[in-house]
Formats: sequence, C-alpha cells, structure tokens
Amino acid sequence: ASMSRSLTEQEFKSIGEPKEWGVLPVRPMGATIRMTKDRRILIRNTAEIYNPYQMSQSELNKRSIKQKIGIKKRFPQLRDDIIQSTWSGIVSRTRNSSQIFEKIDKNIFVAGCYNGSGIGVGTLFGEQIAIKASNENTKEIETIEARSKPTWLPPEPFLSLGVKTRLISQSEFLQLTGRAGRRGIDDKGYAFLSFDKNINPEWYSNLFSLESSSLNSAFSINYSSILNLLNIYSREESIELLNKSFFAFQNSFKIRSLKNAFNSKLQVLTDLNFINSHMGETLIETHRDQLIPSIYLYEKIKTLKTFEFYLMFVSSGISSNIYDVPLNDKFDELLSYFESSLEILNKLENKNNVKKYTNINLSWFSIFYEFYKTNNIEYVVTKFNINIGDFIKAAKEGSELSKKLFNIYQDQEFDAIYNMFDNKLIQKSMS
Repeated sequence: ASMSRSLTEQEFKSIGEPKEWGVLPVRPMGATIRMTKDRRILIRNTAEIYNPYQMSQSELNKRSIKQKIGIKKRFPQLRDDIIQSTWSGIVSRTRNSSQIFEKIDKNIFVAGCYNGSGIGVGTLFGEQIAIKASNENTKEIETIEARSKPTWLPPEPFLSLGVKTRLISQSEFLQLTGRAGRRGIDDKGYAFLSFDKNINPEWYSNLFSLESSSLNSAFSINYSSILNLLNIYSREESIELLNKSFFAFQNSFKIRSLKNAFNSKLQVLTDLNFINSHMGETLIETHRDQLIPSIYLYEKIKTLKTFEFYLMFVSSGISSNIYDVPLNDKFDELLSYFESSLEILNKLENKNNVKKYTNINLSWFSIFYEFYKTNNIEYVVTKFNINIGDFIKAAKEGSELSKKLFNIYQDQEFDAIYNMFDNKLIQKSMS
C-alpha cells in the first residue's frame, strides 16, 4: 500500500475539496483507495502470493510506481511526487473464505483469517471468542460455529492461478459491501459493481440473493468484567473505555444505563468485599458471575465442607443446558446455605438498583452426584432422561472448572471432582 503526502491547497481544490471518503473493491483483494482527514490519499491495488520476508526495496518500489499510476489515472492533475511512503503487509486467506474460530489447545482460543475484511468481522469474532473462552454461549457463537470450517488454500501453481481468476462468493460480497460507509459519519454506504458481459448474468443476480444477518453487540456489564477492568484501569478510565465500545456506538452512545450498571455492580462487589481480595481474584479466574454465592460461602463457612459441598460449588457454575432435576431431601440443609448466600447477594443487588438479579441453578448437582456414585454415563443419562451430548458438555465444563478451582484454592476436594470426570468418553471430547 502507499500513502500520499498531504495535498497542497491548490491540489485539494483541483479534486473538488471532498470530505474524507473511501472506495472498496467488490473483487477479493481488489483495489481500495481512501481520502483521509488530513488530505492524504491511501491506495492498495496490489495483492499477490509473495513471501513477505523476501520482498526487496526494488520490488517494493515497483509496486509504489503501480500505485502512483493508479492515483494518476483518477487524478491526473496531481504531481508525480504524490507518493510519500510505501509498505508491504500480510492478509490471511482461506480457500472457502471462512474464518477460524475455535479452541486449539487448553486455554488457547483463536479467531482470525478475515480474508481482507477484518474490521467488521474481526470486531464480532473478537468479542465472541472472548465470550467462548469464558465458557459462555450466545446466538452469535452458534451461528459462527454452524458455518463451514475454513479450508486450506491449494498448492502452487494452482494457488496463483486461482487468485487471479476466481469470482467472489455471496459471503465475500456481503463482507465487502458491509464495509461501505464511515462509522459514525455516514447513514449509509454505497457499493458499485462493474458489469462484465463475459460473466454469466446469473452470477450477478445470485450475489444479491443472500441477506446479511444483523451485527449486534452481545456485550453486557457483569461482575467479573468489572473486576478485570479495575485490575488495569481506574474507575473513571473503565467507564471511559465502555463509552468507546461497539455496544455504545450501536446504541447511539446513550451510555447512561451502561454507566449506572457499572456503578451499581461495583458497589455490590465492594459491599461483598470482592474488591482487591482473594474472592475477587477467584471470580476473575473463573469468570462466572453465578459462582459469586459459592465463592462468598466458601470464604465464610468453616464447617459443612464435605465432598457434596464442593460438588454443589462446581455445579453452581455450570452454564450448559439446564435440566429441571430436583435435589434429594437429604441435601436440604446444604442447599439452604447456598440459597442464603444467594439471598445476601440479591439483597445487595436490590439495594444498589441492579436491574437483573443473579441466579444460580443446581440441577446438575443431582446428575453429577449420581455419576459420582455409579461412574456410569449410560445409566445416568437414562435415569434423568437427558441427552448424552449435554451431559458430556456439562461434564467437560465441570472438569475444567474443578481443575481451575483446585489451582486457586489448593483444596484436594476440587481435585477429587476433577478426577471424577477422568472418564475416557469425557476426556476424549476435551482433547
């Protein structure tokens, strides 16, 4: 790509004194050109298969000349010394234009390969992979994971031939046209498609038959995110950061409710002594707001810490599909401790005007307890009439959470729960 020097007053007038603008390509890796606020022209009209570590200065100069020619074709009145700087970069591509979105190893999650349209897609994927890494789920994650997995590019010489000749797909067209317009400036963007009589007309009509899905921020203020922010920023800096979020932009920067939610939940955390404390650190590490009553209870009671207590602790943090499974009466006293802890939290939420109260569901406790006694997955799923896939997903989550809690507390009972899930079928799904 190349960037021009700032246009002189005379040059700026000669091209019509435009406001900042941008023209994006409809073909994959086609030319893109922009006019910046400080009267510079940015252009990229070369994309090729090339080792980025082997491009010499002379090779880079050849591309700079090509970009100068591109600018001069559109603005012939500009002088030949228009280019000020030129550089080379890397764009990730897949054969089917799909993106990477997955867990590749323990505690390692990856989102990427945006095929040249990274800002919009990258914003969505970055937000959703963070949510996935927190063992949470959204409709957006389900939509992303339902897409085709990315495929490898073909080897040379077919790769170079394909880059030069392939027509774009519907999804690529959506991505490219979705970048039209300037965020916060334009109400709408425009995309222009040149007609080529040598291309089957049906290809053009098919491009417009795929409707785009809405891009909505799934961001919400939760207790663990507040603690994470305060680990790095001050209270005022944290709120300012929220003001710059995609959520704030999508809601026309009407962020009073966001600020109020932040302050209300911060006060709840303060009242519970979760600020700068071991309880707060535990919440940050587990990133599950529904664990707050269990974390609080663990620190406050010294008795009743039986294996069943630890199993109920872990079960309260499971976010997988919830089944309506009642608890055995013999656990009523233990349950009452967790409910009392939840009541303390809910009263503080009411006092501080938190709109949505925290809730916990312990239905997985009965299921896990039965598995603990029998170590028989088939028997458990049959007894409780649950889907085996849901059980394995919840058991996987329980295994990861109990291991994390053991690392935090160094309490052997959490390690015992982790070992309880050391089942071949469960572990196979985690590998």
